[in-house]
Amino acid sequence: MNPYALPAILTSQNLEALLNIGRARLSRLRSDDPTFPNPVAVLSTPRKPRWLSRDIIRWMVIDGRLGEDALEPFAVIDDEGPIAQRWQLADAEFVTITGLRRPVELRTLRYTAINPEDPRKVALCVPVGDHPDLPAISHWIPTEALTQLGYAEARGAVAWIVPTAPGGWHPGTVYGATVDSAERELDMRLLRPNTLSQLLGHPLPFWQRGAVSKAAASIWVPVPHTEGPTPPVPAGPVPALAESKEFREQCAEVIAQISTGARDAPEGTVAQLAQLGNTMWDMRVGEFDWAGHRRKDLDPGWTLPIIPPRESNDEPEPLLPVQPPSVDLFEGLEWLLDQEGLPDQMAQIGVGFYGYPQSVEVIDIDLTTLPARLRQLLENAFTPIEHRTSWLHTALHRHIAGTEPHQPPIPAGWKADPEPHTHPALIVGDRRVYHVPRQTLSLGTPSTVHLVGTGPTDMRRYAAFLVDRTGAVVPIAINARSTTESIAYVLAAVALGFDEPLHMSRYPKLSAAPDLLIRMTEAMESTDHLEIDWTTLLYAVGPRANGLDDRELAKLLNDRSTSPWRDNDS
Repeated sequence: MNPYALPAILTSQNLEALLNIGRARLSRLRSDDPTFPNPVAVLSTPRKPRWLSRDIIRWMVIDGRLGEDALEPFAVIDDEGPIAQRWQLADAEFVTITGLRRPVELRTLRYTAINPEDPRKVALCVPVGDHPDLPAISHWIPTEALTQLGYAEARGAVAWIVPTAPGGWHPGTVYGATVDSAERELDMRLLRPNTLSQLLGHPLPFWQRGAVSKAAASIWVPVPHTEGPTPPVPAGPVPALAESKEFREQCAEVIAQISTGARDAPEGTVAQLAQLGNTMWDMRVGEFDWAGHRRKDLDPGWTLPIIPPRESNDEPEPLLPVQPPSVDLFEGLEWLLDQEGLPDQMAQIGVGFYGYPQSVEVIDIDLTTLPARLRQLLENAFTPIEHRTSWLHTALHRHIAGTEPHQPPIPAGWKADPEPHTHPALIVGDRRVYHVPRQTLSLGTPSTVHLVGTGPTDMRRYAAFLVDRTGAVVPIAINARSTTESIAYVLAAVALGFDEPLHMSRYPKLSAAPDLLIRMTEAMESTDHLEIDWTTLLYAVGPRANGLDDRELAKLLNDRSTSPWRDNDS
């Protein structure tokens, strides 16, 4: 029998053919050699023993009957000592696999065995682009992905490099599995990078997540260990830096418009725009420790595959002039978002990175799904305003662009807002599309809080409203994708009079809430609407500590040793 093409389970007859011995000799081996593998108990009977082929092959290699290359593709006897190269690079291509949570494009290096009698093949896969959820989907490979990787008929093994997160302390993670059949999904296991590197005959590329551009991956070719280090290639358009690069270049264009008189701007705006573009770029580039990895040796088995786009914060010819830290970039962001005729994507990138007081995100509410009383309140909560082409307005129209509304959208603002144009909304038939402000808008004496939930449990989205005694309504600043416990944190901040319940990052400023309030908001996991009386909310939260500003109060309440809610079961 060919030791490279054995079935996963072997019978006595298989062993006799593989070892070229008779039944009696096999019986003596089993009784006399204590190192001979035991049959698999759950698959065997006294008359019909069964063995795992990998156990038999390993025994034959240790016994000197076979070379180590007969082991499973990534298996070795001693991974501490020198390991002979077993696989040679044959070709490389891009492969898109499906069957995971979403399609993933891979740069796939293919290898054949150095031993010409071994028909197996190996694939080394590196995801290209920016895939933040890859660590969660790299532990198994579904059967349809095996076919897409070329294992419909072939056998061998698959290795998958999971790029390390920027700033991660470890050099990278490699998973691998043996492919016996394309009819079984693979459970991936961790591999030792240095072992795999020696088996393949070259170092593994140390990609950081978000740094693997298709351009760089396509031109990186590993050099065998015997021929010296593998030279790095240009980084190309680094996926994780694409938005910050675009935003920085657009800031430069707006500065040019101001400098030539094509766009009016207050004094200081040029410096603020330069600060906006530079800060985003520096922070994004700073997430990658390329300079550190070039200064020190990587762990054995790895090599840095790319020439970093920038190794430090010092640029010989900066795109934007460097500004002192005292420049108010948020004032520049306010000006930028209020401009008309600028690229919509520019504003979107700026808001996504820095946050924006006037908009945590856009919410779309269908009034027909709400209880009659809340529907009536929201129908009367808006007043028409003039349409503008600034980002706050265009973001709303972009939100409804793919929904084909049956009625033309009407620009509107909240009636309770003294400046309704600062928080625009759209009336689209029975829908209300609006920005959730980070700050709670001013209102009369509060009466009730309404929580609204839409969508299935695993994709739940939430909205919240505060109603005063006259029936005026304003939105409460919650992240629509919050957990129900996070909603409790926000409501506690609102009840305590926080000016802004959320950080600029959209996370609640409080990280705790009374157990009673958490239990109330947890009800939203199984209902689409919850009305909370304001007096009930105040009772649950308790009085505000005297003499503390919002920052000091948040510090007090978030610290379990000082919080009055520290005894909560939650």
